[in-house]
Amino acid sequence: MNAELRNALETVRRQVTEATEGYEWDEQAEFFGELADWAYGRHEALSAPPEMEIQDYEEE
Repeated sequence: MNAELRNALETVRRQVTEATEGYEWDEQAEFFGELADWAYGRHEALSAPPEMEIQDYEEE
């Protein structure tokens, strides 16, 4: 991961930690569960190989 993305990740971590401080344990757990689901979905979508271009083999 490049330095710019690493810095962005650290910023997000810091902001999320600060945003959830003061909430009850169960509210934080629900928030982080939904965040994890979202992050996992993004990871899965980006882990799939890009769709290959379909070639047209019909003769003209």
